[in-house]
Amino acid sequence: MITISSHILDTVSGDHARGIRVQCLKLSKKQNNLILSEPVFDIIANQEGRILESVELDGSNDNYDLIFHSKSYFESHEAISSSTLKTIQVMEVVTVRLSLTDKKPKYHVPIMLSPHSYSVWWSA
Repeated sequence: MITISSHILDTVSGDHARGIRVQCLKLSKKQNNLILSEPVFDIIANQEGRILESVELDGSNDNYDLIFHSKSYFESHEAISSSTLKTIQVMEVVTVRLSLTDKKPKYHVPIMLSPHSYSVWWSA
């Protein structure tokens, strides 16, 4: 069992992205040129903009997508929804594809978000 965690930061407000929805999908083999996926977790970041979930690896395919629902997060915040940023936001979600083949006990993936950009890195 491993742990996937993230600290999500809102670069517009300079604060934690509390309340942002984050999904994790396990990717399966391709079928008819489509990548199949199954849900692993679907959670809301805590008051500090953090998530922490345990995931069981089965060794068959250790590729996962972390999906950060940035558009709905920014639309729900008054400072953004009343500005022109809402009308020019082009990213509905930010998807980070992870290959968890190293079997480390913890994968920490911090991300900084704005309505039209993001920065993500891996932290051991």
